[in-house]
Amino acid sequence: MSLTDSEILDLHDLCSALLDDQISDLQQQRLTQMLASSNEARAFYFHEMSLSASLTEYANDMQSDAPVMPAVKPKQSRAKLNLWTLGALSMAACLAFGSFLYFNATPHSSPTTHDELADGELQTGALIARVTGVKDPLWKAQGHFQPGDALSRGQRIEIESGVAEITFDCGARLVLEGPAVLDVESAWEATLQHGGLKATVPHEAIGFRVHHSSVEVVDLGTEFSMVATAGGDAEVRVIEGSVEVSPVNAEEPSATVLHTNETRRFGKNRKTGNGDMEARHGRLAQSKVMDRGKLEVNYAHWSLDNASEGGFKAEVVGLAGVQNARFDAGHAGELLTDGRWQNALRFDGTMAMSAVVPGISRPVSRTVAFWVRVPENAELSDSHAMVAWQTHNKKMVSRVLEIGWNRNPNQGPLGALRTELGKIYAVGVTPLRDGRWHHLAIVFLPVASKEGAVQVTQYVDGRLEGTTLHAIKSKHLGAEVASSDVMWMGRLPGKRNKSNFFRGDMDELFITYRALSPTEIVRLMTENQPPRLELTDATTR
Repeated sequence: MSLTDSEILDLHDLCSALLDDQISDLQQQRLTQMLASSNEARAFYFHEMSLSASLTEYANDMQSDAPVMPAVKPKQSRAKLNLWTLGALSMAACLAFGSFLYFNATPHSSPTTHDELADGELQTGALIARVTGVKDPLWKAQGHFQPGDALSRGQRIEIESGVAEITFDCGARLVLEGPAVLDVESAWEATLQHGGLKATVPHEAIGFRVHHSSVEVVDLGTEFSMVATAGGDAEVRVIEGSVEVSPVNAEEPSATVLHTNETRRFGKNRKTGNGDMEARHGRLAQSKVMDRGKLEVNYAHWSLDNASEGGFKAEVVGLAGVQNARFDAGHAGELLTDGRWQNALRFDGTMAMSAVVPGISRPVSRTVAFWVRVPENAELSDSHAMVAWQTHNKKMVSRVLEIGWNRNPNQGPLGALRTELGKIYAVGVTPLRDGRWHHLAIVFLPVASKEGAVQVTQYVDGRLEGTTLHAIKSKHLGAEVASSDVMWMGRLPGKRNKSNFFRGDMDELFITYRALSPTEIVRLMTENQPPRLELTDATTR
């Protein structure tokens, strides 16, 4: 049933009150009821929110060169905007309803997969892998890599002799034996031009691909070796598990699955024996002793198991000045519930916590990881700020980094993990609103080529869910924020109002002051243990 003129005006007033941060409890209940019971109301709501976001971004861009001033709402300008909007309400409602029906009626060819989403969101310059080990490498003149070096999309690795281990953001590990040439294509794929490699792909990275001019290999959760000659031939051998191999030449047989100890050769000379290939497969299957270097692991950890003295104690290693997390002013006491590991903290939509974490506002490498349980079919107003802090640098003064779940279906799946910082955002694919525990890890890396920009890489339950450098609107804080080095759990920094809170359960919050590897993230998820110091001469199978 279509909205009446009275309902349209009522809905417009409710949206205006929400945008002005002046919505009352009664109005909030009325808005929730209308959105829950009417497709037309939801379409109108999304139209109003999108319009406001566009106008805000436009205003921010117009004033980007102006001095930073405390945020003040110009009531007269807002009134003019309301009069303009009122004159177009009937048409906007009709257009929004029509768009809503068209969007939901349009057939989709197939669901978006994790790797397709990740690949689709990557842009030129995004860091998608890193060198995690080497042993006696001799590099080509144009490239020299050390353990810890990040690799960007499209980067080529050329090694004359020795071995190098490359870990992709999805968690797949490639051991490259020289002489070899490898192109890093995305977080989920690489191209072997020639040489030998061994791929180790954990469960979280199933679907990883290795390309060659004669064959494409899709991993099904396995360990395999691949040897390619400069003449265009390639041989794939499964060490353990299964892979799908697809010949590039249309005249050859179609895709097939190889299992443990099976070997298949591709290319013009696929029927001719090759002793060199056999020898390389044997070397690749052997364990390798790698030089990995030593990476410091400085972190803060709030277990959220037991509250005392109005908060939760912080476990701190290698960081100075980190304080215990304390309840927001005015809250009576803790709300403990069953956790993923012992107890957890329940955020009821009115409660929040904060902790001083020196340096958190700076654009440096770090990882934020924690468990979250979002109520099934949680309201849109409950999506704010699982974790948030104010940033501070030349390009992002008075802007907020917010980790929550997505409530804008135009920018990704509703309910998926969303990390937002100024004009940078990332949205995952796994719906969090299912009443189950999910492990979230968000890795932040400064972008060297773009001052003030930060690359955001997200993991849900140990699996990569997209890397992004996309630009959207920013959030601005008022002058009431006392310190930029304060981390908030359960609400946005700044003014305390009902629209800034998160509703759900949280457990085991870690903040590390370096970018964790995919292996470390999975270890943190499965063992609830902080990252360990990387050792030199570590063995890799």
